[in-house]
Amino acid sequence: MYSFQAQFLINTSSNIESLIAIYFFSFMMKKRKYPYLLYPLTFVLSFGFIALFAWIRSMSSNIGTGILVTLLMNAYQLAFLFLLTKESLAKTIVEYIGAFSLNFILAQILGIPDIYLETTGFLPFGLTTGNMYWDLVIRLVFRAVLCFPLSLLLSTRKEVVDDNNVRKNVIIIISIASVFIAILTRFADLIPADDKVGRLLLTIGLIGFCVLVLYLRTRIFDYSKQQAEILVMQTAIESQNHQYEHFKDSVSYINTVCHDLKKSINLLSDKLSQSQLDSIQNAISLFNGRYKTGNESVDMVLSQSQLQCQKKNIQLTVLADGKALSFMSHYDCYALLNNALSNAIEAVDKVEDPKMKIISLVIASKPPFATIEVENYYDGNLLTDAKGEIESSKEDSRLHGLGIKSMKRILETYDGYMKIKTEDNIFDLFMAMPLKEENEVHADKS
Repeated sequence: MYSFQAQFLINTSSNIESLIAIYFFSFMMKKRKYPYLLYPLTFVLSFGFIALFAWIRSMSSNIGTGILVTLLMNAYQLAFLFLLTKESLAKTIVEYIGAFSLNFILAQILGIPDIYLETTGFLPFGLTTGNMYWDLVIRLVFRAVLCFPLSLLLSTRKEVVDDNNVRKNVIIIISIASVFIAILTRFADLIPADDKVGRLLLTIGLIGFCVLVLYLRTRIFDYSKQQAEILVMQTAIESQNHQYEHFKDSVSYINTVCHDLKKSINLLSDKLSQSQLDSIQNAISLFNGRYKTGNESVDMVLSQSQLQCQKKNIQLTVLADGKALSFMSHYDCYALLNNALSNAIEAVDKVEDPKMKIISLVIASKPPFATIEVENYYDGNLLTDAKGEIESSKEDSRLHGLGIKSMKRILETYDGYMKIKTEDNIFDLFMAMPLKEENEVHADKS
């Protein structure tokens, strides 16, 4: 059992090394106000905890005490990271896991030479300045130099969804990691100093465990990204469903009004010139449903898209057998076509050449498939994500690529697929779904 002074130096080394990693990770996180006051404040406060841990360890050196000290160290340093940044609890814990694992991996790797040389001290290879305090300072500076680039590499600006599942998972991971590492590091004290193989195997095991923790951390980011996309997509779907119902009511009302107007025009036809009648008829045709494809959802999307195209001087050509999609849910059919045509309109609107402001839509029954094909021109280069999937150019980054992903999810519901081809600034979107029998029609059609 070491004296309080020795324990204080040992704990200073381990705690400050851990704080260095935490500080570097916090650089990539959202800061609270007055961060440059909080950094020195937390640094000074850490020595109070270091003194407490040194006193505890000087009183007892058993495994239970080691686990307690490790858990307390993680708790106060996690609290410091939360104090320094204004991220969610889940995001803070995830970043702390990264700092915790990186710091421990570096400590184990730098300790390997001492295992072979059977040396002790703050510096590897038995090096020393002859003054343990200067040795400690050099050790901390060297650790900071190593830790800084690795921290920037491992830290991330990705958001973490702060839901119950994510919080529960990150708390479980950090708790298990803390207890497991505390047990193994205390177990190292029981291995004889001359058992190099045993100590080396333990070190490799600890490094491997921390690498596993870092891997689990990346899985949390992946899960969180999926959850975020699902939440945004659900919101978009709910919005589209509401839009469908609203537009359906509007179309019904407009059709009734247009029908009444046509009757009125017939009564006044002898009092108006032919040019006036034509002008009125054209105005009515803009609002009165001109598409009769045999599918109400298809008709509504086409009517809505036609209005948008006329406003933007875009020519929309349609050859549609709406009955080919009669097996689809009204909502799914509306969302699928609305996404496809909205993306096409967004792309064509950016095309400068008036002759290229054209969108073509073909819906057909080609047994055993129902097919949808949308072709349009586009300017410039398409945005793609890391996986090569096309992204939207919308300013809200949360919406990037969700139109395509939403369409894919709808197609998968009907065992369908999507193909995208781009050539000579022509974007060709092809979708196909197996035709269904009448008894296989989606539930909301019955």
